[in-house]
Amino acid sequence: MTVLPGVPHLAGLSPASADAGGPGLTLTVAGGCFLQGATVLWNGTERLTTWVSENELVAAIPASDLDTGVSVAVATVQVINADGQLSEALGFGIVETTVGTAEASVALAGETAAASTAPTSDGTAGVAVAVENTGVDPITVLAATYDTKPVGETAFRIDNGDYVDVQLNGADANDTAAVLFYYPSTITGNKEDKIKLRYFDGVNWIPVLSSGGQLPLKDPTDNLDQTVSGGRFAVIFDDT
Repeated sequence: MTVLPGVPHLAGLSPASADAGGPGLTLTVAGGCFLQGATVLWNGTERLTTWVSENELVAAIPASDLDTGVSVAVATVQVINADGQLSEALGFGIVETTVGTAEASVALAGETAAASTAPTSDGTAGVAVAVENTGVDPITVLAATYDTKPVGETAFRIDNGDYVDVQLNGADANDTAAVLFYYPSTITGNKEDKIKLRYFDGVNWIPVLSSGGQLPLKDPTDNLDQTVSGGRFAVIFDDT
């Protein structure tokens, strides 16, 4: 009886994100069923890979891979074994230095992708997004929370001083994204009553609308979803 090796699978990336335009880096890929000769794919292109064990690979990512020309982007990372078996994909976030935290994810056809920078300490904002891929092409998802106000970039403003961003690439008109925008626990009283969710379109700050042109659903309950937050806005983004 011949026992065939399993399909390679991914458990995590280290680091999971990097500064846009930054220097090249060494990417550690954790997972399983990595055969000797396995190669890391970056956006589908092979990168110089060192096999460490069946559970770890190390790949050289050149600076050119991080020179995206945009404020936030997602690269897809996969592993292909020498026998041609291909792993699922993980997302690698490429973000401007104004971004404090970011998380990226990838959904292949029929999969769901989720990314979150939900707040875990007082005084911080965050965002969580989930999208189901009902199409054929991969969808990349990125959630980001800014340390400082982004300049000249599209972004969401949760209150007068907290900025986050959500990016989806590859989604089509049949896909729906559920997004939760968390505002800081320090926003209370009259200020909490008045805060609104807005989006900077590159020129103006405009109100964010949910599916069907509805206003976002605001819930002022503290610490929802095991976060440290003052409340949240729930928004459904689709083609309506």
